[in-house]
Amino acid sequence: SHALLHTHPQLPLPSTPPREAPLTSPVSLPLGVENPLAPWTTTNKNASATLGSIRHRIHKNKDHPDPYVAAIHTVSSIPRSQKPVTVKRKRPAPPRAPEHLPPTFKAIEMSTTTERERERERERERDKWGIHLETKRQNPKTLGLTE
Repeated sequence: SHALLHTHPQLPLPSTPPREAPLTSPVSLPLGVENPLAPWTTTNKNASATLGSIRHRIHKNKDHPDPYVAAIHTVSSIPRSQKPVTVKRKRPAPPRAPEHLPPTFKAIEMSTTTERERERERERERDKWGIHLETKRQNPKTLGLTE
């Protein structure tokens, strides 16, 4: 016993009405200017070639569906409880600033000045603004706290 082949009867194709001529304006436009009335100005110039290649691929792949799509269908049919757990991989560390860059002006200034010079600079700044902070190092007798 051999399997029965199911064939569909050939149906007559619907008759298509004759195509109308594309809209064109009677005035000739300068080179590079497209006719706004023409219906094809809004479509991609390579659309027919793209559609043709897609059509070709669909037709060619009729008996062998796209393995990616097949994989999606297969995965979607597996129950969630039976799916293997996917582990996220560690991301690479963010890029660091290169260490061979020349030092900034402030870094050069700090490396060349001594602590004593910096202290004098701070005192000059305080004097300029009229800020006189009493420090703990001062003698209590000079502050008038003891007799």
